[in-house]
Amino acid sequence: MNISKEQGNALRGVAIITVLLGHGFSHLSNNPFFIINFLGAVGVGIFLILSGYGLTESYKKSGINPIVFLKKRLLVVMVPYWLVMLIQTFLDRILLHRHMDARSWLISFIGYVDYDHKDCIDKTMWYITYLLLWYILFLILFSIKMPAVIRIIILFSVSAYIRINCFGPVADWIINCFSFPLGVLISYAKPYMSKKNIPYIFGISILMFFYISSGYFQNMLSQETMWNVYALSGSLMLICLLLLNSNWCSNTFLNVLGDASYAIYLVEGYVFQKIPHLYSVEDNYIDVFVFAIISIEIGIIFHKIYIFFKGKITRAISAN
Repeated sequence: MNISKEQGNALRGVAIITVLLGHGFSHLSNNPFFIINFLGAVGVGIFLILSGYGLTESYKKSGINPIVFLKKRLLVVMVPYWLVMLIQTFLDRILLHRHMDARSWLISFIGYVDYDHKDCIDKTMWYITYLLLWYILFLILFSIKMPAVIRIIILFSVSAYIRINCFGPVADWIINCFSFPLGVLISYAKPYMSKKNIPYIFGISILMFFYISSGYFQNMLSQETMWNVYALSGSLMLICLLLLNSNWCSNTFLNVLGDASYAIYLVEGYVFQKIPHLYSVEDNYIDVFVFAIISIEIGIIFHKIYIFFKGKITRAISAN
């Protein structure tokens, strides 16, 4: 089950579409398709699986240098987050006359965000906190010499701890607790998984996804377990679907979205949450798609600008 860079990029495009749909429909008070509200969990699941897979593939090729690892995470993840946060803080002050105290701002700045933290700028940024947790754990485990199976066991043990103890500031930690370790497992299991296995994985995933979506297991499983299965089966279903149809990988739209997926994620939560406070909008499906298009446009513009300046900064550092 090999995932190429091209396939990974197209998958990120698919993932950000599901996040936009999930977050957008969750703001509708009269949405009859309640299950769509949780599509965001499927998109986040894909992002986490790809992250675990990509980091493991990189490790297998060139090992891990803690300084290089941290520097790359800083430039790719934290700096864009800080820039977006500064812009959002400014917009909050100017447009909404909303002020954050220094402590709340610093907590958000270091990447700690939860739904109960009423002063956080964008509640969807819980993902940053969660991603940092897995990055730190990955760095520790892969910096120490040990068999791959031990690393996998430890990662899934952490997932099990999060799930059993409902650990974390938001429920999304529990829903997506197995996704990152699953990406690591897929990378290590590649030699034992042929392309012939993908249709079987796809078949099982699509059955579980639609059974959960239909409410079939509602009285048999706990709510947390249902959303675990929903996020994992939905993520695997879409991953297998794309791997079975390689034409998707050359789709220009998906590739553009995939390139800018992280930037779009950083801005879409703010767009969905704050625009309704500024303008009188109707509670309908058209607004969801309008907000999604606005998020995509802003995200792509931010991504292009950041990549331009990031290249200059990287070259300047390398020259010194």
